[in-house]
Amino acid sequence: SYDPYNQSKSGGYSYSYAGSSAVVMRALYSNYGTSYQPYIAMPQMDVTAYDTLQVSFMMRPAYVSAETGAVVASFTGSSYSKSIIVGTMTDPENVNTFVPLDTVTYDGTLTTNDIATEANNYLFQQMQVELVGATGPYVAFMTSFYEKGSKSRKSNDYLWLDEIRFERKNECKEPLNLTALKVATNHAILEWNGIDSANGYWLQVSTDPYFADEDAFVFNDRVEKTSSRVEGLKPLTTYVWRVRALCGEKWGESAFTAKEDFTTTRSPYFLEEFAAAVSGNEWTFSKSHADVIVDSTGTITRGTDNWSFNRTTSDYGLQGPHYAATGYSGDYHWMVTPEFYLPEDSVQFSIDLALTACNAAHGLTGNTVTENDMKDDYYFMIIVSDDGGKTWKSENILAKWQNTNPAGSQLRDIPSTGMKLRYSLAKYADKNIKIGFYREAKTTSTTGIAIHLDNVRLAYFDKRVDYTSACQYEDVQVGDIYLSGDDTEPGIHAYPTCYYMTDAEARAGKRDSVFSLEIEIFAAQEMAITDTICEGETYSAYDFLPKAKSGVYHRKLQTVEHGCDSIVTLYLHVTERRYGEDTEATICKGGEPFEWHGNLYNRAGIYRDTLVSSVGCDSIETLIVSYVADAGSDTIYRHNKVAIQDLPYTYEEYDYAPGQSAIYYPAGTPVGEYVDTVRVLVESCTATLIHTLTLYDREEAIDNIDAEGSGARKVLYRDHIYIILNDEWYNSSGQKVVDPR
Repeated sequence: SYDPYNQSKSGGYSYSYAGSSAVVMRALYSNYGTSYQPYIAMPQMDVTAYDTLQVSFMMRPAYVSAETGAVVASFTGSSYSKSIIVGTMTDPENVNTFVPLDTVTYDGTLTTNDIATEANNYLFQQMQVELVGATGPYVAFMTSFYEKGSKSRKSNDYLWLDEIRFERKNECKEPLNLTALKVATNHAILEWNGIDSANGYWLQVSTDPYFADEDAFVFNDRVEKTSSRVEGLKPLTTYVWRVRALCGEKWGESAFTAKEDFTTTRSPYFLEEFAAAVSGNEWTFSKSHADVIVDSTGTITRGTDNWSFNRTTSDYGLQGPHYAATGYSGDYHWMVTPEFYLPEDSVQFSIDLALTACNAAHGLTGNTVTENDMKDDYYFMIIVSDDGGKTWKSENILAKWQNTNPAGSQLRDIPSTGMKLRYSLAKYADKNIKIGFYREAKTTSTTGIAIHLDNVRLAYFDKRVDYTSACQYEDVQVGDIYLSGDDTEPGIHAYPTCYYMTDAEARAGKRDSVFSLEIEIFAAQEMAITDTICEGETYSAYDFLPKAKSGVYHRKLQTVEHGCDSIVTLYLHVTERRYGEDTEATICKGGEPFEWHGNLYNRAGIYRDTLVSSVGCDSIETLIVSYVADAGSDTIYRHNKVAIQDLPYTYEEYDYAPGQSAIYYPAGTPVGEYVDTVRVLVESCTATLIHTLTLYDREEAIDNIDAEGSGARKVLYRDHIYIILNDEWYNSSGQKVVDPR
């Protein structure tokens, strides 16, 4: 090996990765004002083998105590080097022949709390660099400069290398682009880019940054896809995760990727009473202008110089400690909550809000703040980000107060003594949200206003709607709600109320109750009805008993819809009615139609004709048309079964139409099925008769009673054996007998 600057060391260093020693390199060497990048070169290699090789080594950027295994303090912090350049050289004594292949960097930052153990590989991490395309026969390791090009040297800035080996390159590559797609309170969706040669992946998720503590794993198993939903996480907890590709017997498995981390969010219940100043790590305070944030690509940035909402312990606006944003002209202030995951749609957000003159307890009256001072472009809004603070959309503005708005949503409508606001967050179920409070004032003014907010609260709730009704002019008393019958108009009157659980109750799992009382007032009705019926009819609408005579009738009734009394007055007139005689007629189907009252009828049915009476009440006559017997159908079907022993056979149910031959089968006709189609007479109509005759041999059927399909069956009735064939009964000798039943 070559170490031209004599800056690498080897020997009995405790806690090397394997064995008793490791190579130790200074990250930067300075000699009489000249800075160098030290390097070491390996023995000469056959370059023709590079296409199939990789160099693998273990690296740690810190010295650990031989007694305790703890990282020495001199090696902690952000100043020490964590990277090394791997390349090849054609001349190990000439640094100008060094050609870099890759720069590898230690993942993470070590602290004095880190203890080197066998379980965590003594804090070493494995690095791999492929030698494909390399040209120099000497593989070399060169230290890198600090970030930003600094050339100052720390006396304790060293890199430890161990287990340097040349091995067949791993065709099973590490997955890339590890991304925590969605991080909730108790689960996260993790995703990465797939590897063509992989048939699965091994995913590890742990609270141990070194993945050494088996009890710290929340997931340590094979997954088949390039994403996984990991359940069972704890709120507000940071997890580390990594993935390796599994490529089967041919390629084995890749190294684990560098670890990534994510922190789970909060979920309701949440209450911030601002008893103390909130953490700038969880809450965000900023002066980012809304024009570049809402419906835009800008982000709300955090910075201590951007704190604009200020905690106050005065009782201005709201009692006790709370936050307030003063409203002098030309400024704009954001205050943003921590991130929350909402697992369901029954979550509500509430807040206490007040508006006062700046540094005063009174509202927008008197000489301190005038309408002229409070310009129309002053406004305050509450807005939700439905992607955890990445974007802010105007469609998610919960409320906005500005004096150009309709009454009820103007700045002057915010009371100086405070009010409690409540908003349902149902539309954000299964999303990560942040809630932003923004106050803006653009115009020049010598005075200002202050927005006060307190008791930011997210809680689960149950919704209940109670309904009652009453009739107009009735007094209504429901709990504390009273409606005077003299003053209440018909319609639905809603009275919403929210019952908030105490902090202890909410933390114990109890839910707020959003209660709404709806009182519907039904109008009283007075109704006059004039109607006419014909003689013989009765009138019984509107709950009247049947009325058959002319007259004036009154009735008090309850409406079906709401049960309120109504007064109905009926003016009834009875007109004489005349009824004609019923006319009955028979027709042949398809034959000549029947004429009645100037109309022709060729189908069976009941027909009515209304004739206007000379006295104003219609007369009704009825025609009943029916088909002639079986001629009601164009076609008649008959099916008879006859034993050949009973021939000859003649069909005689109907007379035959002129020119039709009778259906006749003489003795000696063989067994079989015969179909005849003839026209027959049915009363005065003709119809088509389709006649089917089945001829069978009675003796053969009886002799072959057990043969499949014979149609005959044997029965025992009152100690005698009978044979039933085609519904005819025969004794055991085959003689036809009367049905004994």
